[in-house]
Amino acid sequence: MRSSLHAHPHHSWLRRRSARLLAGTTLAITGCLAIALPAHAATLNAAAGSAQASVSSSLSSSAAASVVQSLDVSDTVAAPKIARETFTALPPDVPALLQQAAPQTDAATLASTASALGATPGQRLKIVSTALSYLGTPYVLGGASHSGIDCSGLTMQAYASVGIGLSHGVGSQDRVGHTISAAEAKPGDLLVFDNEQHVTLYLGNGLMVAAREPGTQVQIEPLSAWSGIGYHFTRLLGD
Repeated sequence: MRSSLHAHPHHSWLRRRSARLLAGTTLAITGCLAIALPAHAATLNAAAGSAQASVSSSLSSSAAASVVQSLDVSDTVAAPKIARETFTALPPDVPALLQQAAPQTDAATLASTASALGATPGQRLKIVSTALSYLGTPYVLGGASHSGIDCSGLTMQAYASVGIGLSHGVGSQDRVGHTISAAEAKPGDLLVFDNEQHVTLYLGNGLMVAAREPGTQVQIEPLSAWSGIGYHFTRLLGD
């Protein structure tokens, strides 16, 4: 049966057509389907694919050239560690602070006090500034506010500004500190009557701020105003 099939002239033609078809075509396979395409069509498809890839590559290069690069940092990135931290402390503007506390005081007095306080006054500047903020406050026996204040109330409030609590009395304040010489006295030290009846706050350069007596106001006075009255200086601060 097989020999007669190959010998049949019609079968011989089919074999030759099949041979020419296979010799002149290329199979393009999509999935499981085999399709016979002309050889030149496959060549064109390959060339088109190559050209498309070339154009895509060219466009990609052109687009890349016009894009501005940006960088996003994730929130999960660890913060840098500080290896060393340094700073320089600037001295306060002493004259400006004193002027703010006592705007009605003449410039020469403020300059004198500022000079006595020095460049690094620390607690003393706060004490002096607080006392000067009461300038013009009327004297009121037992008072300790801007409505009315007495001598020991003034020094008590001045020292309270730096966290030092004092009793409202001349003798008790004097006993808290220790006596120093006039040459050692600095702004912020106490100036006390020897009879323990009056206390003021020393400003330096022969000046003091005081709540003197009923009928007066807190004011800056020179030490010469106490001529003939014994007094001494008392230091409460550690310096």
